[in-house]
Amino acid sequence: MSSITPRLVYLCSALALGSVLVAADRSSAHSGPRPNIDVVRALATVQAGRSVWDSVYSDAQAKRGDSLYHVTCNKCHGDTLGGGTATTGEDSPPLAGATFLGNWYGVSVAELYDKIRNGMPPDNPKTIDPQVVVDVMAFLLNKNGFPAGAADLPNDVPKLKEIMIEKAKSP
Repeated sequence: MSSITPRLVYLCSALALGSVLVAADRSSAHSGPRPNIDVVRALATVQAGRSVWDSVYSDAQAKRGDSLYHVTCNKCHGDTLGGGTATTGEDSPPLAGATFLGNWYGVSVAELYDKIRNGMPPDNPKTIDPQVVVDVMAFLLNKNGFPAGAADLPNDVPKLKEIMIEKAKSP
């Protein structure tokens, strides 16, 4: 039996598919349809190597994030993370469930970090401490059903870029 892991086989298949899509896109001289965004997002996840399904935060961090969420985010996004009207009068999106995952799957956790760190709260952006941001993100990951692990989610952006948000666990 070969020692090739299923993840490696999946990675090689995804890279081959990506090469075919790129070649097809180039040969069509942009006159045909663009690649499906779901395929592009799936390829990005495979290339990153880790996902939110790989237990990237701890239970203790999610508990800290729960408390911090209710101090910093609750006023706009609500107790149940269902969204609502922000203090600026704009609608705030849900932070849990299908809408959240539809908005964020296929991108790195670093992009979510950047959105929170540089844009929240909308009436006073860039004021939330980086550690508070990752603790709140751990709470969001927990509320979206992603498993906890032994280590905290780091507040190191390059490391966050290695972790992709996926709707479902990859094979």
